[in-house]
Amino acid sequence: MKGKRFKNIQKTLRFYKINFEIESPYRLLIDGTLCNAAYANHINLAEQIPKLFQADVKIYTTKCALSEVESLQSRFGVSRGTSLTILKQFPVIPCNHLLAGDVKDCFASKYRNNTESVDKNKFCVGTQDLEIRDHARKKGGVPLFCLKSKVPHIEPPSEKSKALAYEKIEQKALPKHSKKVLIDIKKSCGVDKPSETAKRPRKRKGKNPLSCLKKKRKLTETQSVTAKCRKRQRRKKEPASDDILTLVKNAASL
Repeated sequence: MKGKRFKNIQKTLRFYKINFEIESPYRLLIDGTLCNAAYANHINLAEQIPKLFQADVKIYTTKCALSEVESLQSRFGVSRGTSLTILKQFPVIPCNHLLAGDVKDCFASKYRNNTESVDKNKFCVGTQDLEIRDHARKKGGVPLFCLKSKVPHIEPPSEKSKALAYEKIEQKALPKHSKKVLIDIKKSCGVDKPSETAKRPRKRKGKNPLSCLKKKRKLTETQSVTAKCRKRQRRKKEPASDDILTLVKNAASL
């Protein structure tokens, strides 16, 4: 598993752990569509799923999922035994349906309490069925596992999951009772709606003084060379008159 993909998966699992208390050991519900895709791509679900989650994962199925594989074997395009034998490897969790029904409704009855903090039996869903995945996304708070381009994949949180997480953070920061008290105080003080204060007109700014400066003349190559070669001429000091007399006397004495 590549580093970036591993970080994204761990980030997604951390999101569900913090906001919805879904943590290891994970409880994963799978159906026949996932088993059929795993068989077609030669993927061992019992080995690959714990490696992807990097944690203990308890894989389950339901009676409705088993009956779907048996009744809709022509949908998968392979013999009935392949998907059914893979699905029968995992324990069957009891559901409240007297007769086998739709897998979408069956799975929804299991993860409907994922967003509540009271229920600890929270489920993840593993399927290739777009209808089941779309229903779980709209419900929110359901980690989704699937095979994407023959690679095991955990979907990032849906927009509904993010909205529910944001509501929970707001509730923790400010309870409902405190919100009602603040609203009542604002109404009593007459500050329920923000007052529209007149905006002060901005003063017109003058020109930038730096932009008004004269541009410096650029020296040409010949001018720059002559400027470098030009030397400062120094005036020679003329000898003082006293110094000349002393020199004449010294010469006469000799």
